[in-house]
Amino acid sequence: MLSIRLGIRPAMVQRRAISIFLVLGFIRCAEPSATSSNQGSTTPTASNPSVEQGKLTMSVVGSTQTTENLGPFIQGTEAPLFVNIALQNRTTRALPLAFVAFSVETKQGLSYRGDPLTGVIEEGCDEGASLLPDHDSRCMIAFRLHRGDDGVSVRYQDGDVSASARFDGSACHACGDECVDLSHSNSHCGACNAGVSDGETCVDGVTSCTSGDVRCGQICVDLKTDRDNCGACGVVSPSGACQNGKPACNGTCGDACGTSSDCKTIQYPYCDLTLKRCVASCGDDSQCSASPATPFCKKTIGECVECYNKTHCEAGYVCRLDRCRVSP
Repeated sequence: MLSIRLGIRPAMVQRRAISIFLVLGFIRCAEPSATSSNQGSTTPTASNPSVEQGKLTMSVVGSTQTTENLGPFIQGTEAPLFVNIALQNRTTRALPLAFVAFSVETKQGLSYRGDPLTGVIEEGCDEGASLLPDHDSRCMIAFRLHRGDDGVSVRYQDGDVSASARFDGSACHACGDECVDLSHSNSHCGACNAGVSDGETCVDGVTSCTSGDVRCGQICVDLKTDRDNCGACGVVSPSGACQNGKPACNGTCGDACGTSSDCKTIQYPYCDLTLKRCVASCGDDSQCSASPATPFCKKTIGECVECYNKTHCEAGYVCRLDRCRVSP
């Protein structure tokens, strides 16, 4: 997943005090090799058989075209295209990363130069930076396209050194007054106005959980820490604490126990067989075995009940309000 932060650099756009955030989902193109790095920490790569010596190699990591949150920076039908590029310099001289060295061609037969909007992006190629020989870098260039333009190739040119790369830069989609990338927009994921919830992001037009989280039902959770989904969906930590995907006491357990009959206090009435400690709420039916009248653990409330679905009741009875009652 690629996260892009758009924030005003001090020297850009008349020093306006505006901060813009744009989050993209998975990029359609393949990631560059592990030897590439962000321009702020470029590293030498002495030997890479896939990179032709004596030349500059460029590839496109991903792209998006959008007007979301860019109101102060665009006019009319403008719809900026942001292209994330990976560069590998195997020439004998330093190459400037200024946006004017880049251009993009569109399916419509137009060519656009790199735009000063590059300086608004924190990941943008630095206007004053150069890529040293035998170093790799990755940064982003902005191009001020218009709605309906489809980027197809990006080019770098500095004197006798040049490189180009093709990519699929499909034009953005109109949603009201905005033009957005339905593949990446968290406000318009797959369709206009189809926003994602907290803890979710838009990946290829589909709502997905953010990195490290897992979908359990309708929500995204961290299985390492979620008390109601501890280690796996639906596994409740009776103590209310989940550490590294396993139920934990975390200072909220009672005495040691073997069964719930060993737990004598109102505060900790259930025995967690994993922890072998008395806990405040039940996590499975085994913790309710000491009470024949309430043998089932209702995990949503963490208490032992007579029933929580009709299969717990005899024929002619239904489960209502956690009790087996005569069927009407």
